[in-house]
Amino acid sequence: GSNLPNASQPDVLRDPPVVFASLPAGYRIENLVTGLSSPTALDGPRDGRIFVAEQFSGQVRVIKDGRLLPEPFFIIDDLYLQPNRGFVSELGFVGLTVDPDESDGLKLYFYYSAQTADGTRSTKLVRVRDVGGKGVDLSTILEIAGAPDCCHIAGGLTWLPDGTLLVGVGDHEDPDSAQDLSRLNGSVLRINRDGSPPPDNPFVSDPDADPRIFALGLRNPGFLR
Repeated sequence: GSNLPNASQPDVLRDPPVVFASLPAGYRIENLVTGLSSPTALDGPRDGRIFVAEQFSGQVRVIKDGRLLPEPFFIIDDLYLQPNRGFVSELGFVGLTVDPDESDGLKLYFYYSAQTADGTRSTKLVRVRDVGGKGVDLSTILEIAGAPDCCHIAGGLTWLPDGTLLVGVGDHEDPDSAQDLSRLNGSVLRINRDGSPPPDNPFVSDPDADPRIFALGLRNPGFLR
């Protein structure tokens, strides 16, 4: 339509200024650290560190003892961002979670839009291990072919008490795909740590369905935790 944003309309889709409600007695808002660039997600292990995803840099930053460390924990090297975009974008590095099971070492999961050297685009869930304060041994847990032009890749990640991981996958700006059980778009996935489907997922007995799907018909799902 005529109201779609373009380079001469950079503010069409921007949200209005944030208005905070009054805080309850005894609470206050204060800065923890400064120096982060477009943070989108954070989580922390038992050692007190806080890992933060930066949407457009692809960096995992670390807050330790109340201080932002100068060196990133990890840098995503196949991050995809739509070039020359003059307004809001939901692509990039949008999801991060720490595996609550630290029995065999600390592991982190990242969710982001990716592009290979030949231009092939996708949305990925990957895992790294923490060795000496750096992320190593990158492995791909989930990859969805294609990436939208702007929005709706979602990226919510949360762990259930049984050790399975919920992954919010947006409809990739294709609403009809969110009703298709054979596609992951527009769904919440429930997966094991290696990306496989748990045997009690709701659609595992449907030969036409992807067994990783836990819920479908969604636009851009996220989670509160």
